[in-house]
Amino acid sequence: MFCGLHDARYASMVRTWHGSRERLGTPRVKLLIIPAAYPHAAAEWTGIFNEQSTLALQQIVQHVEVLSPRPYAPRFLTFNDRWKAHIVAPKSHLRRGIRIHRPAYPRVPGILRGFWSTTAAYVFSRRLATALHREIRFDAIVSFDLAGAGGLAWRLGRRLGIRSSGWATGSDIRWGPNSGVGRSVRKTLERLDFVFYQTSELKVLAAHLLGIDAAALSEQRHIVQARGVSEPSSLPLADVRSSVRERLGLSDHHLMILYIGRIAREKGLFDLADVFAKWGTRHPDLAVIFVGARPGHDETDLLRRRVDSLGGRIRILPGCPHDEVWNYLSAADIFVFPSFKEGMPNSLLEAMLARLPSVAFGIPCVQEIVTFGNGLLSVAPYDFEQFGDAILTLAANESLRREIGERGRAIASEHFSLQRSMRTVVAHLATKSKPEAVTL
Repeated sequence: MFCGLHDARYASMVRTWHGSRERLGTPRVKLLIIPAAYPHAAAEWTGIFNEQSTLALQQIVQHVEVLSPRPYAPRFLTFNDRWKAHIVAPKSHLRRGIRIHRPAYPRVPGILRGFWSTTAAYVFSRRLATALHREIRFDAIVSFDLAGAGGLAWRLGRRLGIRSSGWATGSDIRWGPNSGVGRSVRKTLERLDFVFYQTSELKVLAAHLLGIDAAALSEQRHIVQARGVSEPSSLPLADVRSSVRERLGLSDHHLMILYIGRIAREKGLFDLADVFAKWGTRHPDLAVIFVGARPGHDETDLLRRRVDSLGGRIRILPGCPHDEVWNYLSAADIFVFPSFKEGMPNSLLEAMLARLPSVAFGIPCVQEIVTFGNGLLSVAPYDFEQFGDAILTLAANESLRREIGERGRAIASEHFSLQRSMRTVVAHLATKSKPEAVTL
């Protein structure tokens, strides 16, 4: 019943976990996490930073549980890569000590986009959420993404009579106020107890959806708070760098230029490939590596056709489990982030944590990072000639690379710590009185 919720062994595990956390003086807060996406064995690339945030919360509070509804798809759709990821996702499983529940809900692609992942997901997951609450007694809900997860969060918060919060992460808030999704997000902004924004820009976009000035938003409810990133317990050693570079066919004299993220046109990768084609032959010691390909889910095939003429000077590699990201970062010499539009560039922050000198366009989120110091090279948005010049400047100056890398690490560590960010969130959730339980 309810995905093994009443399994005696799991109930015993929960009680043991609660007791140990109390003895350690952990805040007696139990959270229901609702992410827009969450990794599983068949889709390690999806929702990586949602999992990182959840793992950080697990170390802070008494208990966390994940509810991540998935669109229902019949088995015959396994030939489609997009639907297959939903079909093979387990209904309930334990991952890194956290229980994840994935109830299915109906979804018709292309119509009523603001309805399926909010109202429909609520209808088909409310019984499970109620049963979980009866077992765990949650204190609050934390959702990652406002367009879908946030709408589900406030509905379940009203039903269970607990606080609900949501995080504006980027594209979830970039909707026209008259679109179906825009209207759904506006309702979510009005009804969540707390809304966190990765950047000030996202808070302004939220105010636009609400039809008010950003200054009119309550500072107690609408809080600018980057999620941040988490440093691994130990960075890869020199032998890992050598091993990765050897696997990529790079010698010691090569300078490895790295991008990690989604392969899409708005990430600037197509234009960056064109720039590299112009001066790559003059700099045979430079090699460009793009990590994050998901053919069938992104624009990998288009980009591969674009770079074929470069004779392998640009390599496009598949997405990888998050733990392997640090191996690539240790192998690289320069990190590039040519994106046109972001919420908060977590991959860039991780590169900074790894002391990797970075080049990025000065889009609003990058400007917010730069306010803390010169920990990266920021160039005018959309100016790829200047972007290429910045890469060559770093490539020609080892001491500058080392200096920027050290400054970047200090900024990322001090101002974008995932653990500190999650503690801030828990502190906010612990201060507001519980709403009345209602039936929706």
